[in-house]
Amino acid sequence: MSRMFAFVLLAALCSGCSERRETSPAIARVGGEPIALAEFEAWIAGRPGAEQRVGRAGGAEAELGRLIELVIIERELEARGLADAPGLRAERQAVRARAVAQERELLRRALFTALENGAQVGEDLLRERYETTKDRHVTSRIRLRLLAVDGRDAAVDARRRIAAGEGAEVVAEQVLVDEALLAKKGDLGWMLRTEVPVSLRSAAFGLTEVGELSEPFQAEGHWNVVELLGRDLAVPREFESLRPELERSLRREQASRDLARLVAQKREELGVEIDRQQLEQIGPPARRTLSQSPRPEGRSDVAGGAH
Repeated sequence: MSRMFAFVLLAALCSGCSERRETSPAIARVGGEPIALAEFEAWIAGRPGAEQRVGRAGGAEAELGRLIELVIIERELEARGLADAPGLRAERQAVRARAVAQERELLRRALFTALENGAQVGEDLLRERYETTKDRHVTSRIRLRLLAVDGRDAAVDARRRIAAGEGAEVVAEQVLVDEALLAKKGDLGWMLRTEVPVSLRSAAFGLTEVGELSEPFQAEGHWNVVELLGRDLAVPREFESLRPELERSLRREQASRDLARLVAQKREELGVEIDRQQLEQIGPPARRTLSQSPRPEGRSDVAGGAH
């Protein structure tokens, strides 16, 4: 970052310095003029690698020294009457305008979040949205047999016997060491994809054909072989598992409508004047008039139309 660009950026960051000085303690003073802690934090956040450098011994003071240098440069430019040179003045104004636009967008997101948090979503609306969207939100389930034995040789032998045609249930009764598994002959039953134990996922998800056997693998203190007993690739997710997504989607939709109504109302109350001549100089006429309401926030995958 060049010093001149850094100075311009600093000017933008400090466009509201007087306000921040009232609420943020001074971390340094140059000629009695305070550098607010908030300014220094913004300076660090805007410089690539600065946060890492501040974490090193002496790094914070070095970064502060660079900021002090720019404050001194700012004063020197003002003293020489160069701070308002035509080219620099235009660039400073552009940077400040971008900073103001970013701040306003930040405030917009804050209001949207407040509206979203305050939106009321009833149970009936949740159920209705679930019924209209559940076919788009499916998961898979899988049924497995787990042969957990002591030792790799035992696992290899069990796999060989089943692959040779011996009944898997018979083999399971003879080799399983876990009483709970033995009672079910190793059958773990149907499980949603997310319910499959993490230690089995790599082996289980690699199986594609019913009756296919995994290679022996070690997990949970045993040597294991997994057999695929069944697979269902299109299982609608249960209502409760979708509830958080449905609520989030409906709240966002409600917040979008509330924000659009609020903006339309305030445009009428406050009055909005647009200089069309200035606007036409910027680019081709917009297809949408600026008097239209703002476009609602993008909706998530579970959105299914306004209610």
